[in-house]
Amino acid sequence: MSAQQCRCLRSSLLAAWRTAAAQQMQSGWVLRRPSTTRLAHHCLTTSGRSGSKWSLQELETLKTAASNFSSCSRILCQAQKGNGDHQHSHSHGLFSAHTHASEDSASKIDLIEHHQAGSRITLIGMGANFGMSVAKGAAGVYFHSSALLADAAHSLSDILGDLVTLYTFRKSRQPADATHPYGYGRYEALGTLFVSAFLVAAGLGIGSHALDQVLHYLPGVIGTVAVSAPSLLGHAHGGAHSVVDGAVVVDPRAIWFAVGSIGINEALFQATMKVGRRTKSNVLIANAWHHRSDALTSLVSVGAIGGAIMGFPILDAIGGLVVSAMLAKSGSQMAMDAIREITDTPPPIQVTRDVADALALVLLDVPEVKALGDVRCRKSGPFVHVTASLKFAPSQSAASIEHAVWHVRDGLRRRLKFVQNIDIDVVTSDDVTSN
Repeated sequence: MSAQQCRCLRSSLLAAWRTAAAQQMQSGWVLRRPSTTRLAHHCLTTSGRSGSKWSLQELETLKTAASNFSSCSRILCQAQKGNGDHQHSHSHGLFSAHTHASEDSASKIDLIEHHQAGSRITLIGMGANFGMSVAKGAAGVYFHSSALLADAAHSLSDILGDLVTLYTFRKSRQPADATHPYGYGRYEALGTLFVSAFLVAAGLGIGSHALDQVLHYLPGVIGTVAVSAPSLLGHAHGGAHSVVDGAVVVDPRAIWFAVGSIGINEALFQATMKVGRRTKSNVLIANAWHHRSDALTSLVSVGAIGGAIMGFPILDAIGGLVVSAMLAKSGSQMAMDAIREITDTPPPIQVTRDVADALALVLLDVPEVKALGDVRCRKSGPFVHVTASLKFAPSQSAASIEHAVWHVRDGLRRRLKFVQNIDIDVVTSDDVTSN
């Protein structure tokens, strides 16, 4: 390539760079001025040959590409604005020591699959709750079972919890934007709080009523051999409570509807828990335990119906106490986890260790970084936000430091898919040791 051709090419490329830099500054992107060496390296690698002879057609192609770069950069800026959860893939490109590419495709696929799986299992749960409420309600009326009627009301009310789960699960996975620069992950914590409140309220309600029933029936059980009157049918504990008149006989076939409800809710618990753990979604895990609570309340219904048939209504009350303790315990634990997340309490120490270990491996390929300082993590829904200190020698240029920082961010995101945002504190000091 002649000197005149090289100057012409460089002039076109620099003009495109200035336009792109001005546009990208508005979106938080920074493009450094390309060096002559990098321009030459790009021309050679683009041509795929080591010679320096270029045809006029090739030069025109490069000039066109350079003039179109500003248009390409606008597209990239729009993608960056519309997708705050983006990856920065490292490549030695034309305009700097690195270029900002779109999010890693594998990470995108994982996020989409997780979103679809979580939404699908929640919608399945909503449909199952609606179907069970209709079936148990009809069976309760036909078989004269107040336990089934109360259980049907409980299943119907669970649809509200499913709606909250679906909304917060989807919302928490929206990309960051101008109003939420750190993403929407905390919406999942709010959803977890709501569903946990359902569990705790159900546990307290069941426990209060069951305790009253135990105190009512216990003296008769201890003080006399005579069994409790079969007409005193225990209450169902699903959020609605009613008494069946002693003159009405419960059909034994009603118990099979309660047994079927146990099987369906337990299957929903297993499926939702599996998806929740795979997607690292606390709100799905909370909703899974909500399905388990429904299975347990249906078990209480079985006890109520069976106790009424056999003449031992106290069995229902004892079962209610056990269920209430389980629900209150699981609900309060999940609520505390959500509160810790909202108040920026550090995640489990193992999460920080995993991040620190991954950073140490990434830094093996980044010789510009002389030492790794503090590493801090905070949870945001299914994601983790990381803040780390990197120490550099004072003699290093701003360009090399910028290159190293982006390389570290890219490497950490590739190793740990749950890392969403990475803040790097740059420290320059003579008191650093080489890796």
